[in-house]
Amino acid sequence: MVSMIRESSGDLATHLQRIGFTQYEAQIYITLARSGAQNGNEISQASHVPSSRTYDTLRKLIGKGAVASFAEGDSVRYVALPPAQVIERYRSSINSTLDHLETELGQLTAYEAEEEVLSMRGELSVLARVRDAIAASQRDLYISVWNEELPAVRKALLDADGRGVRMHVMLYGEPVELGGAQVYSHAHTDIVRARIGGRLLVLVADDTRSVVARFAAGNQVYGFSSQNRALALLAREYLGHDIILECAKDRTERREWDAWWQSHEDLVRIIRDELPRNDDFSSQDSEGIQEAR
Repeated sequence: MVSMIRESSGDLATHLQRIGFTQYEAQIYITLARSGAQNGNEISQASHVPSSRTYDTLRKLIGKGAVASFAEGDSVRYVALPPAQVIERYRSSINSTLDHLETELGQLTAYEAEEEVLSMRGELSVLARVRDAIAASQRDLYISVWNEELPAVRKALLDADGRGVRMHVMLYGEPVELGGAQVYSHAHTDIVRARIGGRLLVLVADDTRSVVARFAAGNQVYGFSSQNRALALLAREYLGHDIILECAKDRTERREWDAWWQSHEDLVRIIRDELPRNDDFSSQDSEGIQEAR
């Protein structure tokens, strides 16, 4: 039971530190909130804060509006103010600060947002940017995605469908339903995976925002996101042609289609040739492109 209490206190102290409390402040506030009014010596013993630091910490907590003091006979006792009151004060302060930063930092932008191009590295960074782009879509969304990455963006896609966004999804892998989205299944995933040495995710939202990412062998994940309209157009054209080709294959006997492209040397070279396997993305970073980690 004692270990459970200590673990709970440690967890609470960690969260209090995230909103600006010091370690000692968190320990003392938790002690007072749990035990009620105490004098300085009692607080020091119960909270395990050195007596040389206890009174200074209490003064700071009083200044933060988390603790109050009152006289009782010849001694001074301290009491924690109600947690709901303290939390609400911090919530209002944090929200006010964030609102101010949003306004002021937004005015510091020295370039047009639609020209922004950010390079990305790492699966978490890439998938977070994909979800952000999906969440920002309002009219239409084109995305090419593999089954391996689909679970990480599925909820965002369904939310977009719920907002009435028209969605065209080129899926590499087993077909699935995504609300009212038009889902197309790519017929040659093995060939594509071998050619690019992994998986490619391409997204265009509202013809203005694009994300392109490669999930390469060896867990090398990199790409870019952009609000540059020319890059969005390029990605949209790629996705449109990919969809048209898959629809054409569906209208054609698959064996005839495969026999057709396999009989053309140039098409075989284009379709089967693998991309360079140099996955050192840092060497591809160009001047003026910012990196989002």
